[in-house]
Amino acid sequence: MSSREKRLLTLFAIAGFAMLNLVGFSIYNKKAAALETRRLKAEQTLDKMRLFEASREQRHDEMKWLETHLPVAAENQNVQTALQAVCVSTADKYPDLTIKDEDLLPSITDEGEHFHRARIRLKLTGREQALYKWISEVRVPEQLRNVTELRLSPNSQDDTLIDCEATVEQWFVPVEPKL
Repeated sequence: MSSREKRLLTLFAIAGFAMLNLVGFSIYNKKAAALETRRLKAEQTLDKMRLFEASREQRHDEMKWLETHLPVAAENQNVQTALQAVCVSTADKYPDLTIKDEDLLPSITDEGEHFHRARIRLKLTGREQALYKWISEVRVPEQLRNVTELRLSPNSQDDTLIDCEATVEQWFVPVEPKL
């Protein structure tokens, strides 16, 4: 083989080697980018799953609490009447507290919801301490009863009294309709 042929063959070998390296590097970079994308997606999925797990643990505790405090199914009217009786009898305990007005509000009975809410709005006047005691006695989470709206304002006739407008709600499980 002549020296020219040897140089030409060496040049072709170097060019072939360079071409293989370029093609190999581009294939390697594409595969590395795809692998990095898969890794990032897997990390995002893992983060979501960790959030779901934390949420599940919190919800699990809430569901356990609800299982122990689940009320018996009742009729809307019975629950609303009982709620009114509790609010009035609790207010009657405090001589410094006067009920000015009671309004039975329409119950919230959304279709498909497991719990419905009986509601009553009361307007009371009394001393601050008596009002706070009444609120703390009416609000009983274990019985799914809470004061959901509260407006306090000074009484126009007596500076020592407070006017209060409170909405008390009682969550309950409705009775299943008989077919």
